Amino acid sequence: IFQNCSNTVWGVIWYDECMIRFNNTPVWKTMSVSPYTVAPNPQKNDTRAFAEVVNATMVGLVNAVGNSSIKFGTKEANVPGSVQKIYGLEQCTPDLNEEQCQTCLTTAITQLPRNCLGARVVTPSCYVRFETTPHPWYGNGNATFLLADLTNGTNPGKKKHIVVAVTISIVLVVSLLCSMCFYFRCRKTQQSASPVTVELHDE
Repeated sequence: IFQNCSNTVWGVIWYDECMIRFNNTPVWKTMSVSPYTVAPNPQKNDTRAFAEVVNATMVGLVNAVGNSSIKFGTKEANVPGSVQKIYGLEQCTPDLNEEQCQTCLTTAITQLPRNCLGARVVTPSCYVRFETTPHPWYGNGNATFLLADLTNGTNPGKKKHIVVAVTISIVLVVSLLCSMCFYFRCRKTQQSASPVTVELHDE
C-alpha cells in the first residue's frame, strides 16, 4: 500500500486474509462503499436456477451478518437440478452498527454478478463473495454455518469457551505489562543520573 498509495491522502488494499486502509478523515464507525472492485470468475453458468440460488444465498446472509457482533457469516446452498453448491461469505468491519453493515452488504450485492462460477465485491467497509467450491475461508465446508450463531446464545458451550479464552488472554497481557513496567521502573532508577535528550519536530 505504501508503494501504490505513497502520494495520496487515502488508500485501501484488499487480500483474501485482510484489508489495509488509511485516510485523512475519520473512518471509525463510518460506512463507506466507495471505492469498490468486482472480481468475477470468467467461467459462466447462465441458468436461471443458478442465479436465483446465488441471489437468495447472498441476500439471506445480510440480516444474520448485520446482527452478528463479529459481522461475519457464511452459508451454503444446493442448486436445483445440479450437483453444484453455492458457498457464500459476507463480512463487515466490526466497528459498523447493524444498519450500516446491512446497507453496505446490500449495496455490494447489487454489484455481484449472478451468472459466474464465483465472484467477489470488496468495499472499504464490507466484503461479499460466493464460490461453487469450498475455499479455505469457508472451513471444511461440511454444513451450512453462521458465525453469527455464536453470539445468539444457541451454543452456550462454545460461548463459554470463548469467554474463558478471552479472560485468560487478558490476564496474560496484564501480567506481561506489569512485568514490563516493573523492569523499566527499576532500570530508570539505576540510570537516573544519565541525561535524556528529546528532539521535537514541528509538522
